[in-house]
Amino acid sequence: MSGSVLLDTNIVIGLFAVDSSVLSHLSKTDSIFIPSIVLGELYFGAYKSARPDDDVRRINELLLTSTSFPVTRQQRRITARSKRFCVSGAGR
Repeated sequence: MSGSVLLDTNIVIGLFAVDSSVLSHLSKTDSIFIPSIVLGELYFGAYKSARPDDDVRRINELLLTSTSFPVTRQQRRITARSKRFCVSGAGR
């Protein structure tokens, strides 16, 4: 596979976990794009982790070899409401 790929949070986590399938697919791409909403989720998880400094460093290193792009105001609102709903436990 050549060309560009757009990563979601689960794929980036797989990349960080050195998942061989993820690494194999990404090694065949020309460019990697990461939505800013995914970056927000990754940083959120990193700051909650047992090793926040290490996890933030890995995210920052990923950004050196990929391109991030912004999301719209409406997308941010939907994500914030969804996150609030999930964190509050209302969705359980």
